[in-house]
Amino acid sequence: MKKVININFQGRVVPIEEPAYEELRKYIESLRAFYEKEEGKNEIINDIENRIAELFSDRLKKNATGCVTETDVQENIGSKDRPEQIDSDVTKNANATTDASEEYSSQ
Repeated sequence: MKKVININFQGRVVPIEEPAYEELRKYIESLRAFYEKEEGKNEIINDIENRIAELFSDRLKKNATGCVTETDVQENIGSKDRPEQIDSDVTKNANATTDASEEYSSQ
């Protein structure tokens, strides 16, 4: 049995298991750290949080348990990139662009 708490997430009251809340909190903190120096960081994070809240709302309508579970959080976070994946993707894209530029200039 897991403890269920109610949180206010993007203006919605969300019943969520305590371990799921901790995982969500850590994810949001990692986003804040990743976008710390980014212009418009609050808007970016707010958009991500809004989307997660929408997915939670849809899940709660369909979910017989009546609360957001760790699985729900993992699925929602898994449908988005984690900050470390974003950084990796940006690096890969930058390298691909550089490689393509070097290939083009050598022709």
